[in-house]
Amino acid sequence: MPDRQEDAEKALQTTADAAKSNLDAQVAQANNDINNNNYLTDAQKAAQKQAQNDAVDVALKQAVIDVDNGQDVPTVNGIPDGSTAVKEINQGHVTATKTPTQQEEDLNAQIDDQASKVKADVDADVTLKAAEKAAQKHTIDSFVAETKAKIAGLTKYQDRLDVVNQALDAPKNLHQQGKPLAEHKSDAIAAIDQKAAQIRTQIANDSRLTQAQKEVDYQLVADAVAKAKAQVNAALNADEIAAGLDYGTVQLEAAYQQKVQEQYAEKQPTTPETVVPTVKTAPVLPQTGETEKNHEGALVAEALVASVAGFFLSKVNKRRQDEK
Repeated sequence: MPDRQEDAEKALQTTADAAKSNLDAQVAQANNDINNNNYLTDAQKAAQKQAQNDAVDVALKQAVIDVDNGQDVPTVNGIPDGSTAVKEINQGHVTATKTPTQQEEDLNAQIDDQASKVKADVDADVTLKAAEKAAQKHTIDSFVAETKAKIAGLTKYQDRLDVVNQALDAPKNLHQQGKPLAEHKSDAIAAIDQKAAQIRTQIANDSRLTQAQKEVDYQLVADAVAKAKAQVNAALNADEIAAGLDYGTVQLEAAYQQKVQEQYAEKQPTTPETVVPTVKTAPVLPQTGETEKNHEGALVAEALVASVAGFFLSKVNKRRQDEK
């Protein structure tokens, strides 16, 4: 009888130890399942394990007590599968409510939303020209495409989330502001003055132009410079400054070149050198006039002689008649 009692106690203890090991194994398995769930974030996993541990811990202690108090092997064997602890263990692991595809779509939407905000900031940046804005937005779009490709190549949600968290701030750095408008304007004015000085020097040194033509060209430069600077000073963004700069440099150069070619084609007025020979021959004209006067005097004298001769001839004829 004592041997049988002793054997029963040993069997009950062995069963109790096995039941406790079973409980511990189920807790460990639940934790492993949570850890191996690719669709949960690390924060979600930690929260589930903590909540499970808190609930299981109380239930597990009670299960151990029940095991220790078990009076027979069948009862003790049934405790691990039917205890509250095991129910808590099984309920503690909650998988993600969204499929991997849905998760990927949500992450991509976050990237798109952030990129759209940054591109809007680029568009509103008055320090950037249109071409610069287009280039920066293209860089942002390329970054978004690369980020989405990384997300698609990962299987664990946490890894995907890490990529997104790192990428959300990156588009902000891709927006690079230009120079302040005041500095933009100062640079443009300096470039306009430099171009104007260059053209004025060309005008001054152009031997094919008359002074009158040069004065016209100087005025063309002055008018263009005044208009270009007014446009730059009134500009509200980089594009308007660039337009004023273009007018005062590129367009001014083109207008000047066109005007000069027209002036070259004009019929040049008589130069002082060609007038000089005419002045030198001018004294001939008084000599020609004096000759004519002398000729007229000769005719008068001839007429006078004829008149006197006629007078004496008439006196002679009258005397002859009287003598008869």
